Amino acid sequence: MNPILSPEEIKALMASISVPSKETEAPSERAVPFAQERGSSQPSIESGAMISDQDGKIVWVSEDFLMLTGKKKETVIGHIPDFMKVPSGGHKSRMPLWQTLLKGKIFTTTLHDQKNSGTPCDFELTIIPILGDNGSITSFVHVWKDMDSKIEKEKTLWKQAHIDPLTGLPNRHFLSQWMPAEILRTQKENSRLAVLFLDLNGFKKINDTCGHTGGDILLKVISGRLLRSSRKTDLVVRLGGDEFLILLKNIGSDTALTLLIERIMESIRKPIRIEGRLVEITGSAGVAICPQDGVEWEDLIRKSDEAMYLSKKQEPKAWRLVSSTSIINSIRVSKENPSQSFPLHLPRLQEDAHKARA
Repeated sequence: MNPILSPEEIKALMASISVPSKETEAPSERAVPFAQERGSSQPSIESGAMISDQDGKIVWVSEDFLMLTGKKKETVIGHIPDFMKVPSGGHKSRMPLWQTLLKGKIFTTTLHDQKNSGTPCDFELTIIPILGDNGSITSFVHVWKDMDSKIEKEKTLWKQAHIDPLTGLPNRHFLSQWMPAEILRTQKENSRLAVLFLDLNGFKKINDTCGHTGGDILLKVISGRLLRSSRKTDLVVRLGGDEFLILLKNIGSDTALTLLIERIMESIRKPIRIEGRLVEITGSAGVAICPQDGVEWEDLIRKSDEAMYLSKKQEPKAWRLVSSTSIINSIRVSKENPSQSFPLHLPRLQEDAHKARA
């Protein structure tokens, strides 16, 4: 049986889990955690290690392990962990853990334990058999990793990749993953999906007069208005800069679509107070409809983008359908009683789309 790890790999493993070196470190000295070596003033302990003999009895634990789990060294050293204990009258060969380890293979599992704070935590446990020169197992290295911290890191990385940090809206990357599925759903249900590409008019001027902080405030306010004026089933995305895209799902009649888009456009036109001054901004938009304008998500975005630029060039403050040569600019719903003319329910609150779908 060949050793599972070479001497060089074992040394690298020991260094990564802060196992002290007998030649270079006194027993009383504590190994420097990896995070501290990187310059962190208060390193977060996310992993620790133990070493056991060939029977599973713990002979050494790292300081990181004790800090991570809150366990006392005297309660660990000289004891066999419960997960390695062989039941009375049983045999190692009948336990999956020992079956794997006795073959010289690495065993990985999840343990339910607690952190030093006493809060429950899931740990990823990896047990690595260390083989002697004659090929027999001499000891085991146990590596404990905080799964909760790992999950939180994964959530943070996902958010950084999919959510716009300024507005909290889904970003272009999120859209590229979500939109193809929406198109398939639209085709399957034989419904319609509208893609509204929106660009703000005069944003650069506001950025110049109010500064970047003022521009950021405006983008946040506009994002909130887009969420409130659209429906909770729609998806509002910030593509970047002053460009937004809204997926309007399950579009019924053309009248319903017109009212919904005009409601969104009207929400943008309301004055915004930035640092004591009222500023006004408008938007230009292009609208592509699936399936009549296409069924490929990139094609629909491109067409709605082109329609938006035609609208901006010919008549700012307006919006334009890809499949129409007309520009729609001054449609208004009767303020007296709009529901009698157009029986359409448009909820005023939209759920946080990226959280609901995550």
